[in-house]
Amino acid sequence: IRREPDGETLVRVIGKGDKQRNLPLPPEAVDAVDLYLVELEARFGARDAADSLFVLTSGKQLRPGALNHLVETWIRLAGVPKQPGEAAHAFRHSAAKGLIRSGVPVPAVQGLLGHEDLKTTGIYVKATAADTRDAVLLSPAREVLRETAVPPSD
Repeated sequence: IRREPDGETLVRVIGKGDKQRNLPLPPEAVDAVDLYLVELEARFGARDAADSLFVLTSGKQLRPGALNHLVETWIRLAGVPKQPGEAAHAFRHSAAKGLIRSGVPVPAVQGLLGHEDLKTTGIYVKATAADTRDAVLLSPAREVLRETAVPPSD
């Protein structure tokens, strides 16, 4: 976590191939992380800025395999079906779809995900059947059709 002089807070993310990028955190996330860091320090003592942000209850770095195990456990306990693929990776997919649904431009989502090629981002934001149905139901053409509809004859 790095706090900039302008008040922005950045988190360093290490992705595939050890590629690093700094992503901004919204104030609400900063507040949650600050609270988490206070709890970590109370439990494990002072931490170095280079330490991993997320750790296990033992204080060891939370690695992808352990995160998948935790998420799969939560899915099982919740009684919901697990989608194919890595469970934790589904959060990334859901976050990308949520951003697109909220109107965030795809190139901005591409930057957040760390994709060099926009085609890769497209994999995360393919429309679902529900997205397509919602788009049809939100179409302004529906109002025109309602206004020009011919009443059914008897």
